[in-house]
Amino acid sequence: MCRGSIALSVIDDHFWVLFTDPDGDPVNHDADFMARVSDDLRIPSEREEHIGLLTAWNAYYDYASRYFRAKVDYVQSVYPKGQGYGLKQIWMVTSTTATRH
Repeated sequence: MCRGSIALSVIDDHFWVLFTDPDGDPVNHDADFMARVSDDLRIPSEREEHIGLLTAWNAYYDYASRYFRAKVDYVQSVYPKGQGYGLKQIWMVTSTTATRH
């Protein structure tokens, strides 16, 4: 068992985080779809003042699963078969004012 900074020193993972371009994601521009799934996008604190982690997981797992399935079905209906989100949808942010220190 590792403790503290020793535990962090032995982790050699690499993470990539990608975001879809808000202008290139059809889900963001379909008000009808968003209206249909809006109940499934609510957060636990919206309905209860205090909520525990296990309670939130149990209460919202079904909502999250329903939203995910609806989004997958929607994306599959928008893009041709075998296609979907790809490199064109990655949000590329560049800055010409960035400086190195």
